[in-house]
Order: sequence, then structure tokens, then C-alpha cells
Amino acid sequence: MPRTPLFFYHLFPNVSITVYPHSVYTLIMLPQQEPGRTYEKLTFLQHPGSRLETDTDEQYAQKVEAALGFVCNVNQEDVDICEMVGHGVRQGPYEGGVFSPTMEHTVYRYQNMVIDALTGAAPPLYPPVMKDYEAHMAGRSG
Repeated sequence: MPRTPLFFYHLFPNVSITVYPHSVYTLIMLPQQEPGRTYEKLTFLQHPGSRLETDTDEQYAQKVEAALGFVCNVNQEDVDICEMVGHGVRQGPYEGGVFSPTMEHTVYRYQNMVIDALTGAAPPLYPPVMKDYEAHMAGRSG
């Protein structure tokens, strides 16, 4: 089976676009007035060329429903993880930083992009290139 790339785009701070060979979906996260609450709007677009000539209407509808179900399932897994992390963070003091220096640079970068946007930090807390997290943190003041 040939490998077809998937593309994941994130538009800071709250828009995600995922491009599959057969479909595209967008996810917009909208903070609510109540702290800790976010509304998600998911839009799923199926490319009409993904329908095979031999597909009946029912078969094609099942394929679209299966693809949407997969997207919604993965998204719900992400929501569950975020809610568990949020619950854990609220349990006591959290000093911030990288959770796993080898695996979580994207999470750390996103956290600091949010902080930089909220505080107007200049220069940004998270440099464009950071090879050593510990050395970077040791050099920070405050």
C-alpha cells in the first residue's frame, strides 16, 4: 500500500487543520466565560473524489461516517488527556516547564507562546532553537 502523507497545521492560538488524502477537518477551540471550559467546533469535509465508482450511496455514506467517527474518536481521546492534565495541574503547585525533554518540546513551545502572547515578553521565553532545556532554564532570570 502506498504511503500518503498527512498534514497537521496549527494556527496559534486556537485553530487546527488536518489534511488527509481523502478529507480535511478543522477544529476551532473557543474559550468560554467559565474558567476551564472550552467549546470545540469540528468541521469535516470529505473529498468527493474519494468515492469509488463502484460505491453505492450506502457504502459511501458508511465510509464517510467511519472517517468522521475516527476523527471524533481521536479528538475525544485528546480531550480526555487534556482534562486529566488539567485536573492534575489543579491539584497543587505547578512550576511549569518541559514534561519530558525528549518528547514534549512542542507542548513546551506552545505553553510559552501563550505566555509570551499574554505578557508581551520580549525576547520570547522560548527561543527559536533550544538544544538544552536545562541550560536554557538555568540562564533565565526570575
